[in-house]
Amino acid sequence: MTEKDILLEAMKVRGFTQKMLAESAGLARQSNVSEMLRSKSLRVDNFVKLLNAMGFDLIVKDRNSRNSENLWKVGD
Repeated sequence: MTEKDILLEAMKVRGFTQKMLAESAGLARQSNVSEMLRSKSLRVDNFVKLLNAMGFDLIVKDRNSRNSENLWKVGD
């Protein structure tokens, strides 16, 4: 699953349109979201910003650890 797939799924789960997401993320226009979703690659800061705007956190977890050691939340 790509970062864009994750955003689209999150939008579906929350019932967000591109316009709603742009407003929630503090972006000037819906076309800003559209451009991000159409781009070849999405910058990490924009990915986190859009996820946060929908109420999601980005978590980095060590695959080799069985506990919460080496677990970080990305974003605000």
